[in-house]
Amino acid sequence: MRAPSFGLTLVAAFAIGTGLNGLYTGATDLPRAPNTLATIVSALNLLMGIAGIAAAVLVWREHRRATAPMVAWGVCIIGAALLAPRAYAPEVGWPAAIVGGITAAALVFTIFLYVRWRLGVTARGESSPAS
Repeated sequence: MRAPSFGLTLVAAFAIGTGLNGLYTGATDLPRAPNTLATIVSALNLLMGIAGIAAAVLVWREHRRATAPMVAWGVCIIGAALLAPRAYAPEVGWPAAIVGGITAAALVFTIFLYVRWRLGVTARGESSPAS
C-alpha cells in the first residue's frame, strides 16, 4: 500500500483532530449540559468523534466507502457549529449561529468535494485510480 497524497493526509489529520476533540468535548459536556440544546450539541460532538475517526481511517486507506462517514462527520460539524452558540450563549442570537453554520458548511463541503475528487468516486459508487 502506498502512502496517501499530502492533501488526503491533511484531511485525515483534520478528521482525527476534530474527531478526538468531539469525543472529549461530548463526553465531558454531556453529563453537565445546562439545557436541552447543549445536550444535543454534546451528542453531535460524540457522533462527530466517531464519524471523524472512521472517516480518517477510510480516507487514509483511500477507500471508496469513506463517503458515508465523511457525510456524517460533516453534518455533525455543521449542526454543532449552528447550535452551540444558541446552547451556550443564547444572548448572541441567531445571526451569529447562522454565520457559524454557513462557515462550517463551506469548509466541510470543500473538504468533501476534494476527497470525492481525489478518491475518484464515480456516480455508481465505483472507485477509479486517483491521478
